[in-house]
Amino acid sequence: MEGANFPHPSYLGDSICGYNTHFGNQVTAANLGIFQGLRERSKRTNVVVEIGGKYYDLGIIKMGVILGDNTQIGCSSVIAPGTVIGPNCVAYALTCFDRGVYKKGTLFKNKAMAHGVIEMSPLRPI
Repeated sequence: MEGANFPHPSYLGDSICGYNTHFGNQVTAANLGIFQGLRERSKRTNVVVEIGGKYYDLGIIKMGVILGDNTQIGCSSVIAPGTVIGPNCVAYALTCFDRGVYKKGTLFKNKAMAHGVIEMSPLRPI
């Protein structure tokens, strides 16, 4: 849509991006699930999105992201196929979005180190 800005090396295939949206450097909105890519083309299944506990078959095999107006996605973030992100959202760098629907006005913070999600171990000398 008007004002959408994706100047950096990013990928947003099969996506709909609203007014004044932006991807930071190297954001990827995948449009085909990893296991779908392993199947023969004739055996791929449609994208299914869950909203409020109900599942909706979208009738298409490939779908990137639907990005609401004024939403900004930080550098090196990854968005799973079939994701809907509402308007007026901001995501910090390195955010990983699972397939789903995210409501308007959400701030997504990647704080893996602060929450002990990243596994770290001592480096052994070579």
